[in-house]
Amino acid sequence: MTAFSVNVRVLLCHQCLAPVQAPVSGGQVPCQRCGTVNAVPPRDDRTPLAPPGRPAIPEAERFNRLRAQDGKPWLPPPAIQSLFEAGGIPDWKVQEAMAVWNQARLELRQTGSFDAAERLVFLTSILGSRFGRANEPWVVRGLYESALDVVTLPRHRQVLRGGLARSAARDGDLASAEVWLGPCDPQSDDLEADSEWRVTRAYLDTCRRDWNAVISLLGRAPDEVPIRDAMDTLAAVLRANAWEQAGQLPTATQLLMLEMAKGPQSRETMRRILEYHAGLRLCAGSFAAADAQYSQQAARVAGASVGGGVGSFLFFLGALFLVASAGIGIWAAATRTATSMGALTVLMGLVPTGLILFFLGRGMRNAGKRAERLRLHGLQGQGTVLGLERTGTEINNVPMMRIRLRVQLPNLPPYDTETKLLMPPQLLTQLGPGAVVAVRADPQKPTDVMIEGA
Repeated sequence: MTAFSVNVRVLLCHQCLAPVQAPVSGGQVPCQRCGTVNAVPPRDDRTPLAPPGRPAIPEAERFNRLRAQDGKPWLPPPAIQSLFEAGGIPDWKVQEAMAVWNQARLELRQTGSFDAAERLVFLTSILGSRFGRANEPWVVRGLYESALDVVTLPRHRQVLRGGLARSAARDGDLASAEVWLGPCDPQSDDLEADSEWRVTRAYLDTCRRDWNAVISLLGRAPDEVPIRDAMDTLAAVLRANAWEQAGQLPTATQLLMLEMAKGPQSRETMRRILEYHAGLRLCAGSFAAADAQYSQQAARVAGASVGGGVGSFLFFLGALFLVASAGIGIWAAATRTATSMGALTVLMGLVPTGLILFFLGRGMRNAGKRAERLRLHGLQGQGTVLGLERTGTEINNVPMMRIRLRVQLPNLPPYDTETKLLMPPQLLTQLGPGAVVAVRADPQKPTDVMIEGA
């Protein structure tokens, strides 16, 4: 029996939130940790989640309805936004989040509140992912099945059953996975419900090595099938893996690069997906190839973000001015004609300009090379923006800003440092004080950092 077997019930104790095992038929089950007797209802595996009597609509029209709902980030309900930082729940708030989850479960059971259901489902997904990565599958099972016991909306039930099905499949229990997914609606016109069924079905087909089914479900390319933003990266990995297993490694690599191009968060999410599902060996060849190519491109972009390209131009232009000045000076000294003396006057203006361009360009060129090196080889971490100020330098009316950061790297205490960055107006609105950004730090000198993806 696995942690996600359908042959048992697993819920979290109403009092202490420890996993409690019970019969599928339910009953009065005491918690082994705190002694609380939990009333466990029978599990409902039979009710189909498709609305009865729903009129059939053409697939093209259903897809149009789904596309109209796409492109919206999955955000926490307002009542629980305070639990989140940088898109996740920090370690020191996990206990509070579990308490809020339990309160939402109780409120939903007593009142049927829609807002409580939204909070419960959102927290179940986020906390389930967290405890899954921490290798606590019985807690994950308890979170999902406890929530499934009290939610009533088909969309919510489909989200929870999809999570249980993928978890069972990851544990190798495909029979249980099919039971969890069985009642789900494969033709919903709600994007969240459809994506949950579609991506979960593709995950199960991945486990069964049915690559044609995976590509048919998810589309040959990202824009063929609408999938909600929160599941885009998992869908991208499953789609690319299917192409790779079908012998199309270049296609798989290109698809992963398209997903990475969305920003550092997508790339990091992809890496976590591959680590969590390591047993499936997803994208074994394509991810390494895509990561290497993307890193090279991102390094060039990072160099340009601190003026590296402009710096090289100014550096060589300044060098050209200085070489020209030296040539004019030698010619004027040798001829001493009126013409040469006039040229010497011009030289007096070229030398300072050449020196300014040369040293300014060299500094910016070196900064660009430093940014490229950090992007390729720097340690990954997070930084919180403490403040910004202008340096006085502008390139094409774009100011160079000095940014003070509080950096957190793995296995190191937080520390303060600063970096410089060309910041157009749209970036200024994103990197205000308090913003959390991905950073890269020099392994030998951690105070030397760059902002990744800016």
